[in-house]
Amino acid sequence: MDFSPNAPKISDSALADYKTKLRKFVTNSRKKFCATSAFKKAIILRKSIIEMVTLEQALDIVMQLPLQQREMLIDIIHKRHIESRREEIARDAREAISAFHAGKLKAQPVGEIISELRQSIAT
Repeated sequence: MDFSPNAPKISDSALADYKTKLRKFVTNSRKKFCATSAFKKAIILRKSIIEMVTLEQALDIVMQLPLQQREMLIDIIHKRHIESRREEIARDAREAISAFHAGKLKAQPVGEIISELRQSIAT
């Protein structure tokens, strides 16, 4: 803004409009900051709660749930466990394929591989 004596005058309505827009901007900025700050605090609180809850405490909490909710929880945990195991197997397979393509592994006859697997299971 030009505040020199020769600067054009701003109408009262334009000035009021400018002040209103400025107030809205400041208010929205505060809201966004507060929301972001609250979100960060919630994450920190969640992490500290997770660190404080022992397995025994978690089991005690779960046992307070109604039977149907416990069964749902068991089903959800089972499915998530299966999914993470699948991801682990897929990751191992990708690593093995990469190692094979890099020449770190050699091709072997199927019979030899099965024999090695049986020996590793037996020990």
